[in-house]
Amino acid sequence: MVKRYVLAVVVVLALLLAPVSMMALAPADAEAAISHALWLNTAYRGTDPLLGSVQAYEAGSTATLQVLVLNNAGSAVTLKGAKVKFDWAGGEYAAAAGSYPSALAEGETGTISISFTVPGENATSHLVPHGYTVSVEYQWLGGLVLSWSLSGSDFAVYSADQNAAMDARQKMAAIGTPALNTTGSRELAAKSALERQMGEQAYAAGRLPEARERYEQAYDYLDRAIKGDKDPNTLKEVEPAGRLLLGIGMVLLAFGVILYAWRRPAAR
Repeated sequence: MVKRYVLAVVVVLALLLAPVSMMALAPADAEAAISHALWLNTAYRGTDPLLGSVQAYEAGSTATLQVLVLNNAGSAVTLKGAKVKFDWAGGEYAAAAGSYPSALAEGETGTISISFTVPGENATSHLVPHGYTVSVEYQWLGGLVLSWSLSGSDFAVYSADQNAAMDARQKMAAIGTPALNTTGSRELAAKSALERQMGEQAYAAGRLPEARERYEQAYDYLDRAIKGDKDPNTLKEVEPAGRLLLGIGMVLLAFGVILYAWRRPAAR
């Protein structure tokens, strides 16, 4: 009777301690984790005058997140799913079946892809960056289900005005400060610089339609300045110098003719 009682106690204790032992053996997040997350085909990636450092997509476009996971958990794992959750209502998007590997061996890396349509202003704000958390669920030894996660706070949803404004701004940044020769082109470049500065101020203040108009006008001035500087019809300001050189050349030629005639032997 006593032996049966002791055996029953041992069995109960084993059942109670099994989950605890499995949790003790479970890998820490640092041992098996998301090693990298990259937003693909963004409308803009960089420093935004209003939002700071962002990964931006225009509302209504498709956002794609590529996640790289490294299994350093000490044994093979089975991937159960992946998702990204944002700070707006209903902002949870899961990876489609087939967009991630079903299992990872010890030390193996795998790529997960999550795509979704970026919501508009009814669900999100384009005046603040949004936070998000990427989670990858996996099954470890003994059927224990755990997850790896990674968070960010640099996701931006651009309005149409915002996207167009940043597009014009990027074009001007790519051009830089061109060397211009003609007076008309330099005047246009000065106008472009003024409009761009006004656009910067409007954008930083959140006046996005005005910022778009300013940036696009600035780009138009700069584009015309560059194209006009290469047009021979705009080089009139250098014509006086050209005429002066031509006049000097004609004087020298005439002087040479006179000198030749004076030094030529007379005919007998």
